[in-house]
Amino acid sequence: MYKLPVWQTIADSYRFTFGNISLLIKISLVWLIISYAIGFVIGIVIGLTGSPGIWLNLFLVKIMPALVWLIAISAIAVAWHRACLLEERATGLFAAPLRKRVWKFFIVSIVFSGLAYLLFILASIVILQFGGSNWLSGLLMVVVFLLIVLLFVRLNLLFPAIAIESVGVTLERSWHLTKGNAWRLILGNIVCLVPVSFVAGVIVDWSGALTEVGRWVLASAIAFVGQALTFLAVAILAAFLSFTYKKLVPEMREES
Repeated sequence: MYKLPVWQTIADSYRFTFGNISLLIKISLVWLIISYAIGFVIGIVIGLTGSPGIWLNLFLVKIMPALVWLIAISAIAVAWHRACLLEERATGLFAAPLRKRVWKFFIVSIVFSGLAYLLFILASIVILQFGGSNWLSGLLMVVVFLLIVLLFVRLNLLFPAIAIESVGVTLERSWHLTKGNAWRLILGNIVCLVPVSFVAGVIVDWSGALTEVGRWVLASAIAFVGQALTFLAVAILAAFLSFTYKKLVPEMREES
């Protein structure tokens, strides 16, 4: 059983991402503009329609931006996995196009997210049904959340495999290869995703506060920076999964 050198892998992820920041900008710039423009258009539509119905408002404000964001990060993550693992350098203006592998990555992301959410909701319902609202119920929900996270980090090798179109890593093999490394993978995910995501969240909240007081131009510029930082966080995490894949998959380890 191979033990992942987690801190080295984290360092490699940050080093690769910031060492290839111009490539990341090239990969993500069009998607950044698209996602930002769609948000801008949605704001105009809501402004023109006054008070849209509850379902239209839900679609415009929640569902559509979430789908666009997930498609964008799927395209960026696939391109970044391929840069890390295959040394592929994207070319052209649209450097992260919507190829078949991106749609597969997107669908698997939706399925994973949906299953995780469903499991957490079902477990929460059962716990609250039998335990009531007390500290023990809260503790049990935290335990359930950690178990769900443990489950899904064991399956995460599927994502770089999809990106490089490898058929050698299935869900079953990902589970086998990550045996004994679950807590290392959780640590790596946290260290690679949380710091930049936290800064991005603060910036987006600041943008919202500026919008409320009518400083639209400054708010828009700050929101753009927040979105860019979100894509940066995705790239660092994708790099971590790529280097984890390279270290845990025996045939990749032999090649390197």
